[in-house]
Amino acid sequence: MADTLLKVDGINVYYGNIHAVKDISFTVNAGEIVTLIGANGAGKSTTLKTISGLLKPRTGDVLYKGKSIKGVRAHKIVESGLAQVPEGRHVFLHMTVDENLDMGAYTQPASTIAANKEKVFTLFPRLKERRKQLAGTMSGGEQQMLAMGRALMCSVCALAAILTIAITMTLLKRGKTPASPGEQPSSEVLVPGEEDISDHYQISETSAALLPETADAGESYQKETLFLGDSNTVRLYANGLISLQQFCAKEGIGTHAALNEGIVTFKKDSNTYTIAQAVAKMKPRRVVIMLGTNDTGMSVDEFIKNYTALVQAIQESYPYTDIIVNTVPPVPANHANYPHMDQTKIDDFNMALLSMCEQMGLKFLNSAEALKDANGYGREDYYQTGDIHLKPVGLKAMLSYLRTHAYQTDDRRPDTANIPTRAEYTPNPSSAVTAPSSSEAAGSSEEQGVLYQASYRVDKTGGTLSSGSDSGKTSPSYEVTNAAQSISVTAVPQDGYVFVKWSDGVTQKTRTDTNFKQNAQHDRLQQYHGQKWS
Repeated sequence: MADTLLKVDGINVYYGNIHAVKDISFTVNAGEIVTLIGANGAGKSTTLKTISGLLKPRTGDVLYKGKSIKGVRAHKIVESGLAQVPEGRHVFLHMTVDENLDMGAYTQPASTIAANKEKVFTLFPRLKERRKQLAGTMSGGEQQMLAMGRALMCSVCALAAILTIAITMTLLKRGKTPASPGEQPSSEVLVPGEEDISDHYQISETSAALLPETADAGESYQKETLFLGDSNTVRLYANGLISLQQFCAKEGIGTHAALNEGIVTFKKDSNTYTIAQAVAKMKPRRVVIMLGTNDTGMSVDEFIKNYTALVQAIQESYPYTDIIVNTVPPVPANHANYPHMDQTKIDDFNMALLSMCEQMGLKFLNSAEALKDANGYGREDYYQTGDIHLKPVGLKAMLSYLRTHAYQTDDRRPDTANIPTRAEYTPNPSSAVTAPSSSEAAGSSEEQGVLYQASYRVDKTGGTLSSGSDSGKTSPSYEVTNAAQSISVTAVPQDGYVFVKWSDGVTQKTRTDTNFKQNAQHDRLQQYHGQKWS
């Protein structure tokens, strides 16, 4: 009888109130290939994350080599020799192949690293050829090899249970025949088309929550809509596509900040209101929520929990508005300014949002399908180069989708009197987007040719700043020759330090400043803080 490496016994996993995995059981024996097959949203990724310790089942158990690993921390599971290869690869782009493999062996004795690395090179000769090459310069297939090799470094002999799942799914995706049990799959089958992730995102067209295509609801529909969100929502206003009274948003916020922070002000009112409080005062016929881009560092579970709380707060504050949940916008394949962004994670967010909408009786606007290219990423022509922010053409495409997937209901508002006028928007310095006044259009010709200065500096020792090919600087300064020009700067901590935040509170390492209206020599001077690892 074959030894059982892995046993999943009746696990049930929830995202908040959403029952994502229902009573799943299976075993994986030594030398065996087990394949999980199902539609997107069926729970395959959730099951693997639960096995890996990233999620905890509400009921049931997971046993590895006869011992329960339910509730065991993820890094302890890796130490035991059980590793998962993520679908989005998640290699360290600014590290070499050798350095990535060393990271995989972090939990293992130093004496095992060299021998295990040679075993990986035997499986993937291409990696040996490129051992000194930066991972970010490799093809998608080569990065996939590296991701698998890195996982193998945690314990080369004990990984068949999880790795064969990942391998088999890749083979099936390519229409290949899986290797027989105990046979090592050829590395060549992993190379073609790895950049194509279009099949990862599948939204059920039969879902009652999904807004179907309609006739164009027209400008009036759009004007009766209040947009709630982050920097892409601000850009709707900054580019003159919606009015001041049509948005409650702030650059850099996620669901937690949207729920708890005061970000909206009104004329003749010294108070600052949360989004839910502002909705109650503005009495919109409908709201479209456009959040999630700044939440990708969270688990899907945490994201849905925060999102649900925000929706409930809006419902309690003003129960007369129709709530539409818009997708988290995709990122283009080239999002070098935001290397931590993972499109498959965004897809997971959106599929979980659809489930949330079904549970809460909300409507789901799948605008992602209007913004994606054939490979499942954001269309390059809709985004600034290397960036994740939509250009006007992309914003217009999203609005067009909104109008042609309209949610038309009776107006439930008891009155529309005494609606306060919003105060002029004060932009968050994290993106330096300045909203146009009522008398000026964003990006007017008068702004062209002006010269601004954007300066950044490291406040303390502990790291450097980089922008494009410009790296290793502690106080870089850049000339802005066009008001709409974008500048992206990344904080790079040195060994022994970790990035904390910019001086204006932004917690993302990479910031993008654009739409300059004034010299940024002083008021946009940013600081980098570092702290020693404990």
